[in-house]
Amino acid sequence: MKGKECWKKVKGFEGYYEIRNRGRLRSDKRKVKRGSGFYHVPERIIKLWIGSVGYYQASLCKPGVKKTERIHRLVATHFHKNPENKPDVNHIDFDLLNNNDWNLEWVTTLENFQHSEKSGRIYHRCNSKPLLCYDLKGAFIKKYIS
Repeated sequence: MKGKECWKKVKGFEGYYEIRNRGRLRSDKRKVKRGSGFYHVPERIIKLWIGSVGYYQASLCKPGVKKTERIHRLVATHFHKNPENKPDVNHIDFDLLNNNDWNLEWVTTLENFQHSEKSGRIYHRCNSKPLLCYDLKGAFIKKYIS
């Protein structure tokens, strides 16, 4: 185990959920109005499930909002700064279920691909060709690796 364990309130769901730097999610203890009365919701660890592409995820709910979130993105958002606004979260050890903060980093899509390629997890095909993108006037825009 690396570093201290801590919980942070989930942005947009403050008072409802907290995320731990080790990848656990819990609901906050709170009072909920029902009809003319109230009932107490106890604090509890939220059960996660593995989505179709292999990541842990969970549903976050509050009045008028229901959202499914991938746990590694919640951990990265709350425990790692992203000053360059990189769009992807990389699992450094390639284990998609290891959502410890020390195992996650913000990367570009290309950096994520290169990380997998360097480890031998992705191989370039000999017959792959670049995809060149042009606008309607024929001016070159961007080159993509296929």
